[in-house]
Amino acid sequence: MNLSRRTFLKWSSVTLTGAALAACAPQQPPAAPPAPEAPSSGAAASEGEAAPAQERIAMVYHTWTTGPENNGEQIGVAEFMKNNPDIDVELRQTPFADYWKALLTDAGIGQPPDAYLMNNFYWQQYINEGMGVDLLPSAALLDTPGTNTDEYIPSVLEAAKREGKLYGFPKAVNGSAFIINKTLFDEEGVPVPDPGMDWTYADFEAASAAMTNADIPRFGCSIDPGPAWTPTFLLTLGGRYLDPEEHRIAQGYLNSEENAFWVTWMKKLTDNGWMPAPGGLDAFGGGNGAMIGGNVAITHSDGMHQIAFARAEGSEYEWTGAKTPIPTAETELKTHLAIHGTMVPQGVKDVTKAVELAGYCAWGAATEMDGPTKMSPMTEYAEKQAFGDYAYFRPLYEQAIANYVEVHEGAVITHMDILVEEWGDMMERVLLEGMDPQQSLDTAAENYDKRVAEKEA
Repeated sequence: MNLSRRTFLKWSSVTLTGAALAACAPQQPPAAPPAPEAPSSGAAASEGEAAPAQERIAMVYHTWTTGPENNGEQIGVAEFMKNNPDIDVELRQTPFADYWKALLTDAGIGQPPDAYLMNNFYWQQYINEGMGVDLLPSAALLDTPGTNTDEYIPSVLEAAKREGKLYGFPKAVNGSAFIINKTLFDEEGVPVPDPGMDWTYADFEAASAAMTNADIPRFGCSIDPGPAWTPTFLLTLGGRYLDPEEHRIAQGYLNSEENAFWVTWMKKLTDNGWMPAPGGLDAFGGGNGAMIGGNVAITHSDGMHQIAFARAEGSEYEWTGAKTPIPTAETELKTHLAIHGTMVPQGVKDVTKAVELAGYCAWGAATEMDGPTKMSPMTEYAEKQAFGDYAYFRPLYEQAIANYVEVHEGAVITHMDILVEEWGDMMERVLLEGMDPQQSLDTAAENYDKRVAEKEA
């Protein structure tokens, strides 16, 4: 009998739930065993002894994702156990806000997960903390799903490497793109940008203005101002967060004229009422709620996952994708690439088996074709998605195969947590308090360098 991936997940969930309930149910005390009969001889006694039961192996895969985003990871874990019948894998889920501390806490007491999910913003920090091993030696010995590195998009695979070592099997591709509510655009008679076309800041402004309606209320656009999703904007302008050599110094980079140009443009979108200020979508349940409810027409995304969430909520809107806009038609779009990947920490009992588990979990997500949440990092499946039923992934696909692709700085910055805080404060000073963009950037750069120096001292 052939089961779809969705049906498989449903039945897997039922099976796992039943097992969990059975494990939690109170157990009756065992009946006393019958008194053993005295053996007639040593040989007879030896023949009557039962062989000891084989000890089962316990492993842990740790993630922050929940359904539908972790459907592929569930399938990967199930397939791993199917092919390793002596192993039980706990699929441990911790909310994103608590996930990173939980990883280091478990490792600190000598109980790290065998494999776990990593996002690109903390790669460097967690590698430095001993939470990563080179997967290539074990992958070369394995012939199991997810471990064949030739199957991955080259730029995506490179994003998971440091100094030639592969620290993660890519699970999903992130970058910078926009989700267009095609239904709303059609209702307003506004031209819908093609997923493969370039469009300019002026094009973006015109569409945002046309789609803004304060009476509904509806914002024409929403751009995430944080450093997680914005590098493509900055790289295209010639800006960046930190120095490109050691990724340590903010002054002269974080507060560059190029970055100030982009922050000034963000202020223009907000001042005109086309884009909400920070916190402006809270009344709609945040960015996802505003998109699903039709209160934003153009939504910024790093991986287009909001479309899967909208469909899971039963949204009847039709969606398409668009590239990150460029300042002028003559400007070359310079993209950043970020990934989610499955890693193996130092200190696991069986490195090769842990690498196999990491491969299965990446494979399960990468081959998800029944409503994928993120674009596949595997060439074959990414092409099918971008040019098939999931054409909204095309902007991300073209980013991944572009001539100019740079790994998100967050993947090589040690103190990403400080950058997130200082960049966020900088944007709030501009968009909420009206501070001059250059002045706010100068403050952020100075604060970043000072805090890093204090932390490292």
